[in-house]
Amino acid sequence: MATSEKKLATNQAYLNQLEDMKIRVPKGYREKIKEYAKYKGTSVNQLVIQLIQDDAKNNEYDLDIPSGIKEVKKEIWMKFLD
Repeated sequence: MATSEKKLATNQAYLNQLEDMKIRVPKGYREKIKEYAKYKGTSVNQLVIQLIQDDAKNNEYDLDIPSGIKEVKKEIWMKFLD
């Protein structure tokens, strides 16, 4: 089944709002990290963002990373309403 042009455009628009970061972990730890994220009820991506935010807060560093696209869009919308 072929993917529709609209779906491809929607996916690309979503991806254009993101940046990729790659981290390297010792062999065998990738699955352990994924299991831990699942245990915490979140994704690896959300887990990493939350851990970075918590560390920044503990070090009194102002860092507010949106946890997802919905938050980014909400932030943009709120600025528009001001």
